[in-house]
Amino acid sequence: MADEHFPLLTAGDRSSKNSAVYQPVLMSGAVFGNFTILALGIRVQMGQISHSGFVTLRASRDNPTAVLVLSDGTVFPGIGFGAATTNVGEVCFNTSMTGYQEIMTDPSYAGQIITFTFPHIGNVGTNAKDGETVTPAALGMITRQEITNPASWRADASLDEWMQTHNLPGIAGIDTRALTRRIRDGGAPHGVICHSPDGNIDVDK
Repeated sequence: MADEHFPLLTAGDRSSKNSAVYQPVLMSGAVFGNFTILALGIRVQMGQISHSGFVTLRASRDNPTAVLVLSDGTVFPGIGFGAATTNVGEVCFNTSMTGYQEIMTDPSYAGQIITFTFPHIGNVGTNAKDGETVTPAALGMITRQEITNPASWRADASLDEWMQTHNLPGIAGIDTRALTRRIRDGGAPHGVICHSPDGNIDVDK
């Protein structure tokens, strides 16, 4: 069941555009667009409306193309970006407002899937000079909002293109605040991030 720091949102629980009613839910099987949850007892964290005014992607609930599955069975459906692949790693978080390319290539993040709490990820694109290493050390990226189009004269490529080049999956539309609290209070869990553009994802495998 859900704990007080990580409530589970049922599909119809919305009281207004600025708030949501949370209820624990134990799913035996559910279908969200093309996304099917098959495993008995899997817990599903749906997207929610942010009190800060940043609207979580409705498509993360209706037509998910990516999923984050934690080691305890918690499932976060979302919108995929970057490479259409699957990676397994330790799920951590970073609160920096700048430097996402440096963070993804920082050797200290080797083997980790990074949750970025700042909303404007991707706004300066990527370039050949800002990497800490030639090959990214991190294994994936988690964001709340869709990655932003680059708006910098220094950009050589968008973040989405850079992620594809380095075969790294990303997922947007995640409640990064709830996920960060969970990591802070319970430690960094292992997780799987899977991006499938056609939405054909079976979390039971």
